Amino acid sequence: MQTSFKSIRLSEKDHHFREFSVWPVFAEFNSEEWMANFLPEEWDVAERLLANFAYFNERMTDSLLEASVNNFFTTIGQDSGNADILYNDLLPKTAFVICEGEKPNPTDSGHIFARKLRDRLGVPETQIFRPGDALSKMEIFHRFVFVDDFTGSGNQFIETWNGNHIFNGTSYSFNDFAQRADRSFAYCCCIAAKAAETAILKNAPTVRLFPAHQLEDRHNVTHPESSVWAGFDAEAARRTIQIASARAGYAAEDHSEDDWRGFHALGLALAFNHGIPDACLPIFFSQRNGWKPLIERS
Repeated sequence: MQTSFKSIRLSEKDHHFREFSVWPVFAEFNSEEWMANFLPEEWDVAERLLANFAYFNERMTDSLLEASVNNFFTTIGQDSGNADILYNDLLPKTAFVICEGEKPNPTDSGHIFARKLRDRLGVPETQIFRPGDALSKMEIFHRFVFVDDFTGSGNQFIETWNGNHIFNGTSYSFNDFAQRADRSFAYCCCIAAKAAETAILKNAPTVRLFPAHQLEDRHNVTHPESSVWAGFDAEAARRTIQIASARAGYAAEDHSEDDWRGFHALGLALAFNHGIPDACLPIFFSQRNGWKPLIERS
């Protein structure tokens, strides 16, 4: 591969990011093998993708979660008419709920975030629940805060919100309690796509969202107005990604998990230390057809 000035700068970024633990070690994040997937005429696009890939290490993820939860407590303190109300005054009547879809998995990020709530934010384990357990505490807590790392389509939260759980012989969902004036619901997450906010507001209008960071269309690598392609031919870059994605085993264009643009065509370029969302471009994590992933999915 002929070395360009851009390649040298990218290599320097790679070195310094690893040195300061912004990017993980090569065993977990192999930019060299990933770049080798691409044809020479695709290198410029691949380098631009790598240069704009956002990786959130554990410290960053913890800080985002803390910012989201603090924003929630600050806001409800102001809503109560007392902006100086203490965090500890509000916490005892707040239940935290880990999000899980229709098929809960032990590796779901919600379980990781349950530990973060306990260890980073000092939330007692007796106030951290799975959805079914949280519903059984509806008469004890005033506020229910759902937590997660990322929401792209909003589907997982909506499944959690509408999921039915049986206790005392009766089936309930959080939606059944949505209109109770003496109970409030919030969703705290590190990063949320605009599409998720729209879907959640439509399906669960009583839930207030407190993302630490919100993604717009310009964060979608395949969007015509993506900020990634400043100075580039965005449409040509899009075609290059589509062609490379087909080699990586992702050729669908149906918003499914096989869509070359990522789940729901969100086209993201980001990962957390505990995993990469399925809303990201599959060429970052694919292992199909011998493709070498930039970062493996957990």
